[in-house]
Amino acid sequence: MQSYVDSLGIETSEEKSIYTRVVKDYGTEQSEYLFSDYFKSGKPRMIGKSTSKDNLVESGQFLFFYENGKKEKIMNFYEGKPLGKYYSWYSNGEKKIVGEYMVNKGDINNQNILRVNQFYDEAGQQKVIDGNGFYSEEINGAKSYGKLFGGFKDSIWTGTEKKIKLTFIEEYKDGNLIKGTSVDSLGNTFHYNSLEVKPVPKDGIESFYKYVGHNFVIPIEAADVKGKIFVSFIIEKDGTIKELQLIRGVHPILDNEAARVIFNSPPWQPGTLRGIVRRIKYSLPITIHGSE
Repeated sequence: MQSYVDSLGIETSEEKSIYTRVVKDYGTEQSEYLFSDYFKSGKPRMIGKSTSKDNLVESGQFLFFYENGKKEKIMNFYEGKPLGKYYSWYSNGEKKIVGEYMVNKGDINNQNILRVNQFYDEAGQQKVIDGNGFYSEEINGAKSYGKLFGGFKDSIWTGTEKKIKLTFIEEYKDGNLIKGTSVDSLGNTFHYNSLEVKPVPKDGIESFYKYVGHNFVIPIEAADVKGKIFVSFIIEKDGTIKELQLIRGVHPILDNEAARVIFNSPPWQPGTLRGIVRRIKYSLPITIHGSE
């Protein structure tokens, strides 16, 4: 089975995609499925196994590549979360990071944390030795720099996000954010103690799924259809839903019904990043059980 994903690994249309995704033996029932992503040039981007064939739930070792064919990183996963040894390289093949993902009990979002044991800059100079030193990172367009102690972020970190002309300063302890302050291009100041707050339905995700179940109408002509409808949409800064897109459907009538129900759902609590309300893309599967 072939689909298309964006830079965040979220399924999207072919026109908006960055990579092509292939799931081997999609039509058979297996405990794990081989997922492979490819650049538009046809060269491999990622390969690894998933415990689900409909969405990527990583299991075991994953390999990532630059488009020039050199390895970018090796990661290990357990139940969809990075866990275990981590290695990365620059696009010229020189080593970058030797580390390990670990369970982080101090993270409110229940995300595992990377312990950086060794880090080398692009000139090949080692900046972190046995977890201690200074480290720079770039995640989703935000660049930051600061001290590592015992492999984790420590003390004061500073950074910028050029796309929205944002600067920020953050304080860390044992890799966990204590507090942060960001300043936008207009000089507005935002304070936060959680790096990211994901958008959620105002009455909770369980209430949202109950709303979908109660309002989703299945006509007689589609009563026997089974499968999963995958949609993506944008949660706007005011919590409304916009730019809904059908990623994978099961039947035209049911696909349109999914769009209707989601568009008419109650407003969401918008997401924030570094204290600033953002437009955030969200993907959602809707399971159609058909008549029993």
